[in-house]
Amino acid sequence: MQRVFVMYKLKPGVSMDDYKKWSQEVDQKITPYQPGVKSFKVFEIKGAEKGTSPYRIVEDIEVESWEA
Repeated sequence: MQRVFVMYKLKPGVSMDDYKKWSQEVDQKITPYQPGVKSFKVFEIKGAEKGTSPYRIVEDIEVESWEA
């Protein structure tokens, strides 16, 4: 199995609540059922060890293979 990490910044004017609503209503209903996807988890990045993170969201996607 392979893991894919996708990191997102929110566009200006998009709130975390807006993102969470879209994620729950669209992304989390589609992505887990794509061919080759074994698991799909979404996390909010709340900080960084030093300073602030340039990203707000990370998706952890476990896939059967890179080709999947």
